Amino acid sequence: MDLDRFISQRQGAWRRLEATLQQIERSGLDTLTVARLRELGALYRQSCSDLIYARTVLQNDELGDFLNKLVGDAYAAIYRRSWLTPGAAWTWFARGLPATVRRSWGPVLAAWILLLGGTAAGFFGTLRDKEAFYYIVPSEYHHVYAKKADDPREARFGNSVTIAKSRDFAAMLFTHNIKVSLTAFALGTSGGTLTSVMMAYNGALLGSIAANYHRWDQDLEFWGLIVPHAGLELSSIALAGAGGLMLGWGLIRPGRKTRGEAFSDAGKEAVSLALGAAPFLVIAGFIEAFVTPSDAIGPTAKVILGVMTGAGMWIHLLLPRRTAA
Repeated sequence: MDLDRFISQRQGAWRRLEATLQQIERSGLDTLTVARLRELGALYRQSCSDLIYARTVLQNDELGDFLNKLVGDAYAAIYRRSWLTPGAAWTWFARGLPATVRRSWGPVLAAWILLLGGTAAGFFGTLRDKEAFYYIVPSEYHHVYAKKADDPREARFGNSVTIAKSRDFAAMLFTHNIKVSLTAFALGTSGGTLTSVMMAYNGALLGSIAANYHRWDQDLEFWGLIVPHAGLELSSIALAGAGGLMLGWGLIRPGRKTRGEAFSDAGKEAVSLALGAAPFLVIAGFIEAFVTPSDAIGPTAKVILGVMTGAGMWIHLLLPRRTAA
């Protein structure tokens, strides 16, 4: 879709959103009817998708700046004043996010297939050829994972893990994990190709490292350092990757819609998946910083913890909820 056509099709909704925001500024959010409130949410989500399209596909700075301000004003009016209350946030987390995941089961499954398929490829490829490890795993990790250590936990975290060090490590992990997830989501603008490559490569990275520990007969020790947080972490990356795949599918197979319309519609659900990954990444970061390095908890207990937290996440996301009568 060219720029002029995109603007002509969307500017009516943008003007409607601007008018609603002006009413909120004059009279407050509580003056809107239920119908206008629902429309406000729909217009906001649509404008978020339009902003992504303007920045990534059209690459028009002037339109992007306009939509960025519009979306920012809408965010301030909606979330800061009303929806970002503890009760509303909990309702979204408890019901809205699980409903979105269940509706998006196809992309979520595809993301898991890419992730686990890459893991299997990296594992068996490295078992067959030791040198494959050096092609898959970045060089900065070779000093930890390329040679056998008597104590894998100490080799990775050192022999002294203080509260301060764990706190700093947790902060770094939050930033890194959320960046990886958002990158997997944003790469969906490539038609899903780069999202697919990223998902498969992250799996291959894990599989290649696991192959070395399997060769050294240290499987339990290795998985005790991975599974505690990986159940939540990999699941969150899969959710964000599924969002990226949805964006890509909207570009590749728009159906009877224009490519821009299909991309924008896919973005509504995709954004929810990507944002939904964040709370689980926070929990995973705490586990990786405070539980995984601990020498007071054995590897078996750590694996059990990881399985339980990962299973708990998916029970929450996939178990249907009763609707209010």
